[in-house]
Amino acid sequence: MGRWGLCFVAGYLVAQQPIERVTIIVAGVVGALLLLVSFYRMAWGLTMFVFVSLWVRFSLSTGTQSPLVASLLLAIALVVLWMLRMFLFEKRVALPPSRITVLLLLFGGVALLSFVWSNSFPDPMVVMNGMWPRSYNTRVATLMVVLASVGIALLTSRHFQEERWYRITVVMFVIAGFQGAVVSLGQALGVFSVQGIPILGT
Repeated sequence: MGRWGLCFVAGYLVAQQPIERVTIIVAGVVGALLLLVSFYRMAWGLTMFVFVSLWVRFSLSTGTQSPLVASLLLAIALVVLWMLRMFLFEKRVALPPSRITVLLLLFGGVALLSFVWSNSFPDPMVVMNGMWPRSYNTRVATLMVVLASVGIALLTSRHFQEERWYRITVVMFVIAGFQGAVVSLGQALGVFSVQGIPILGT
């Protein structure tokens, strides 16, 4: 229960507006602790990823309308951590022995190839309109989302080997669904707003 309490407190802190330097430091420390735990117990890290996706509203600005949300940052960190552990410590590539692994890798490869191709041979109409340079951050963020999604899917298939992890995930989604219904009802009745409860309504 201690780690769940820590996550709730961290989620509340990183959801405050405006984002202060102390808040970012706290988020960094909590994130580092999660990665340290994930290095030895990746299933715990994946469970925390689900928690962050559902409840933590922390994000970093990219200068566009597409900020880097906490769940994306954690997903990228978990995938990078997994790759480093495979190459530097395990000295082998341990991918899930499943047919979906090939499909996921092909999907990620197509996204990467599409990004390289579109930057090498951009659409002349887009370039003439002056939109191409301004859309670079958005294109990079889109690629990050695709590759992070592929990585998390592979991680889940590789490390969620016990039924209890799926049960915990289902429980969290049920709680989030019930919470969403309560928040929607409260807003409709004018009882409270999501802004009044920072950790809710991700």
